[in-house]
Amino acid sequence: YWVNPAGRLDYINGAMRRDLGLRLEAVAGDGWKTLLHPDDRERVLDRWRAFTAGGDEALVLDYRICLPDGRVRTVQGRTV
Repeated sequence: YWVNPAGRLDYINGAMRRDLGLRLEAVAGDGWKTLLHPDDRERVLDRWRAFTAGGDEALVLDYRICLPDGRVRTVQGRTV
């Protein structure tokens, strides 16, 4: 998925929709944050804030998301 510099999700690619069962309307805007596993949430959001504040040149981060059907998947977030 794509999270813009303001921290709002506005795109989910076909693989995420198909393989993970995500719908854009369910996680758009700030809704993507609800997917973050509770044990990973603070770490991911802290790193995201540091990146958007200019503290990190790039961000590569492995974390878990909780899917609507109850599955937990590890994903890798990357910035460019």
